[in-house]
Amino acid sequence: MDVGLDKASFQIVRDAARAHAPDRYLAALLAPRAYREELIILAAFLGEIERIPRIVKEPALGEIRLQWWVDWLENTKTATATGNPLADAMTHVIRKRQLPLAPLNDLLEARVDDFYADPVASQSAFAAYLDRTETGPFQLAAMIAGVSREDALQNVLIPAARAYGATRCLLRLPYAISRGRWPLPVDELGDIDVAGLSDPGIRQHADQARRTAIDQIRSELARAGKSRLPRDLMAVLLPAALIEPYLHALQKEDDWLHTPVEISPLTRAWRLWRAWRLAKL
Repeated sequence: MDVGLDKASFQIVRDAARAHAPDRYLAALLAPRAYREELIILAAFLGEIERIPRIVKEPALGEIRLQWWVDWLENTKTATATGNPLADAMTHVIRKRQLPLAPLNDLLEARVDDFYADPVASQSAFAAYLDRTETGPFQLAAMIAGVSREDALQNVLIPAARAYGATRCLLRLPYAISRGRWPLPVDELGDIDVAGLSDPGIRQHADQARRTAIDQIRSELARAGKSRLPRDLMAVLLPAALIEPYLHALQKEDDWLHTPVEISPLTRAWRLWRAWRLAKL
């Protein structure tokens, strides 16, 4: 085990990934052994940061918790062990893979926005939010997997990440609405009364993002003369294989704006395994 932890500490990290980032955790289990554990660590970290706004009701307290991670990040190049298994494991991954800190800092800053009720002002602002919360992590996973920056197929990362992020924002809407928040752009939807909200057709935004991602993947594959995604890149993109079943589940739930929607663990595992086997999203 080359993740800077003993087995007991790594098990804590693995359990956190399984509980708080099941999509990325299961996808990581299918990845090559050379970087599987590092992707599990990244999944655990992303899940931990994402859940802070869900478990802390007071924004000020949530920002204090996020500030701990900001301070940790600033000291990753020089600091010794913190005693937090997840933080220490991520420090090891950052150092081993020479990961840039900017995407992680952007992620932490973006999660502060999740504490507040202000809606996203525009589609461009929403895309920027998705890039900080999803594109950056997908790109970090690509670095961990050794995907070359010169690989033309890296172009598929951004649309796939944005489509995955938009879909997950829809899945989190019941929670956000219960807190009086609206995390989606309103420039095309007009004024929104969260208390009396009805479906304004926003599922189409996520579905359009999915189609855009799939079209660009196919286009880049054709340009590269390939029919399947390379294994290392597929390991990075694999969570995006769940966009379609998530959107299907949302379509089946009439009151999806107020009722949490999820897919079964079996469906999640099967769709990931199938996509991995076929090397196609």
